[in-house]
Amino acid sequence: MMPCDRGMLFVLDMETQYFFWMKGMKFPLDILIFDRARRLIDIYADLAPCEECPLYKPPLTAAYALEINAGLAKRYGIKPGDSLVVENE
Repeated sequence: MMPCDRGMLFVLDMETQYFFWMKGMKFPLDILIFDRARRLIDIYADLAPCEECPLYKPPLTAAYALEINAGLAKRYGIKPGDSLVVENE
């Protein structure tokens, strides 16, 4: 598990289709998908580690993906339309 105030941010090339999966992960995650304006457009919640894993395909408008510990999106009331704020930019 990551510390609750940490995550992993992916900056996506909007001309490429991306897929996420949980193979090889050691703990469950929430994956938050943001558009170019940094508005939350999709949430993949409580994704568990797996051996035969489904693929999660963000929409082509995805510009950022943020992985956080599973359950944090629900705990903090994160919902579509919320903004991604990056400090020290």
